[in-house]
Amino acid sequence: DNITDVFWDEPGIDRAKWLDPTGRRQTHVCDRWAKDRHDAMQFAHFNGVGYESWEDVWGIWMHFSARDGEALRRLQPVWKWLGGIELTQGYEEWRPYAEEVAPAGKATGIYASRWVHGQHCAWTVVNRGKVQQSFSINTSSAACSGRFWDLFSGSEVSPTSLTLAAEGYAAYYMAPEAAPGLQQLLATMRQLTQRPLESYSKQWSPQAQQMEDPGTPPPATAAPKGMVEIPRTKFLFQTGGREIEGGCDVTEDFGTGNCCPGSHICPGDPLCDDQCAFAGADDRGIDVQYWWDSRPKRFHSAKLDVGPFFIDRSVVTKSEYASYLSTSSYQPRDPTNFLKDWAHGRPRKGDEDRPVTWVSLQDAREYCRYFGKRLPHAYEWQLAAQGTDGRQYPWGNEMDWARIPPVQRNGTEVMLPKVLHHRTSDSVFNVSDTVGVVWQFTDVFNDPHTRGVVVKGSSNFNPILSGDFPALPQVGNWYFPPARKLTQHNRILLMDESIDRAGTVGFRCVASHPEGAPGPRHVHETVADDGVSYLI
Repeated sequence: DNITDVFWDEPGIDRAKWLDPTGRRQTHVCDRWAKDRHDAMQFAHFNGVGYESWEDVWGIWMHFSARDGEALRRLQPVWKWLGGIELTQGYEEWRPYAEEVAPAGKATGIYASRWVHGQHCAWTVVNRGKVQQSFSINTSSAACSGRFWDLFSGSEVSPTSLTLAAEGYAAYYMAPEAAPGLQQLLATMRQLTQRPLESYSKQWSPQAQQMEDPGTPPPATAAPKGMVEIPRTKFLFQTGGREIEGGCDVTEDFGTGNCCPGSHICPGDPLCDDQCAFAGADDRGIDVQYWWDSRPKRFHSAKLDVGPFFIDRSVVTKSEYASYLSTSSYQPRDPTNFLKDWAHGRPRKGDEDRPVTWVSLQDAREYCRYFGKRLPHAYEWQLAAQGTDGRQYPWGNEMDWARIPPVQRNGTEVMLPKVLHHRTSDSVFNVSDTVGVVWQFTDVFNDPHTRGVVVKGSSNFNPILSGDFPALPQVGNWYFPPARKLTQHNRILLMDESIDRAGTVGFRCVASHPEGAPGPRHVHETVADDGVSYLI
């Protein structure tokens, strides 16, 4: 990391704070993908800096374990009080690895910082070891005197006989006269620390997700206008999430190319143009959780008995959406950013046959519902685009840039292509505009804290990190990665309709078939003739 070279071995010193004589520079330590956060919190405690409690990491719930959450609740009032009386900020002296605290160092795992302002002294102490340790503080050698308080237990103690639990935290304060607010802090801490910190569980597991029911409209007796019939198919559905972070296990990949083959620096490396995910264990709940998955994960594979169903040949256009508005009188709950690229309530001249965008998930659902349809599942969308031979693109297994709209790398406004203008990219079922036109809404997943929608197909707008603006080189390109392969997808965190609308996201609808599978998953319960069981 850029703070210290020994962050994971010893507490390490915050260089930015150390170079500021009075410690006014306030670092906020962040380890957003850590399942065990005590390393970073011990670093913050030792250095008298802040900790960023980032749990919702771009829609993935990286929650605190019970122990880490309780530790942060106890640390926060101590940190706030020590900073407020100018000991960990605005100090006269900061002595990391305070030698008066002994025994200390690697042999015991005890490390302490001394903070001094006038006659007031404090020590922030961590136990990096796996067992409880006893130690003492020689306050006279540190030129500190007065009464001595344990800020965590909320009591006055002797500095010559102290103990600290394994992987624990402690803070001590010494002064001839107590600083303002001490008694209130001690009372608070006595309540907070009644139960030993080590009795809280350190166990961590990803937050389980549920796939939302898209609804099951009444079946259509024949293919509605502009729709294509997809026959009942025994389909091997395989797809991988394109999220940059969160771990990507190449051994679980089935040819999507989602995991980075190595390190790279952007801009400059070809990997920056078609982003990949940082390699690592896929055990943090990245992406989504289909019903056959034991937990949220990046890669999904299942044999499904899907169809028949009808699907729009192409994405919904601006003219089609304008016609819908005139007949349905639909009004969004929150109109912010609704159809942002229209003029005076109508598509701009020449845009009528381009995909409708700047619509939220709910806007899209209501459109489909009005016509007796629904949004497709990701596996229905993929079957319609891919066929049954597992190809990576609608036309085959090799990318052919001439078959899709030109990629737009920059600009402030997305230049949407017209639909049905790249028919050489049609699927074996004659479904059009599945790759490189607009992202398309499919399945929605939620957990108690977050909600996200799987999008397929990619937009023609794919900005990349450029050297044309003053930015330091980065180990990756964090723009929303494309998913041009049919075995790829991405996920949009849903927050509010006004925020969820974008100029790169559109949709198409699905209609029910009289012989179609029942909801909410719209797959058949069956055992195939070859003896292979298909999921329901």
